[in-house]
Amino acid sequence: MIVGNLRQAAKDGSGLHPVLDEAIRVLETTDFSNLSLGKHELKGNRMFMNVQEYDTKDVSEMMYEKHAAHIDVQYVISGDETIHWAASDDGRSPDDDRLESDDFALYQGLQPTGSVHMTEGTYLILFPGELHQPCVSPNPGRPVHKVVIKIRADLLD
Repeated sequence: MIVGNLRQAAKDGSGLHPVLDEAIRVLETTDFSNLSLGKHELKGNRMFMNVQEYDTKDVSEMMYEKHAAHIDVQYVISGDETIHWAASDDGRSPDDDRLESDDFALYQGLQPTGSVHMTEGTYLILFPGELHQPCVSPNPGRPVHKVVIKIRADLLD
């Protein structure tokens, strides 16, 4: 997991793998105010972004998720949310396992190890297997405009 802010990345350079650096540059150079919601391909199905708008939820309404084949680069365009993360699934089987078909598995009731407060300009890079619970707020119902860049992990090979 890597947490950063675009303002700092632009100032210092990201120092990331070239593919991750490319994703950060996409975030820096895209005018999201004119981009429609939904999926936008960057490198076909190997790297694409999902532009989203939603209201934050109470922690009890959201499950933890993990991916096996994709890296998530989550970026808040406007609004704020908390993303909890868990270091372990405690050996539990997923409550909803779609890793083979849709590259995600969902877990209920995991204990958070930590959290990241995502504000405008913040990005969070999550690698395959890293459990995360997005879209959460202690004050549910807050609007968020966000993009998630999905990168096939094998692009980093």
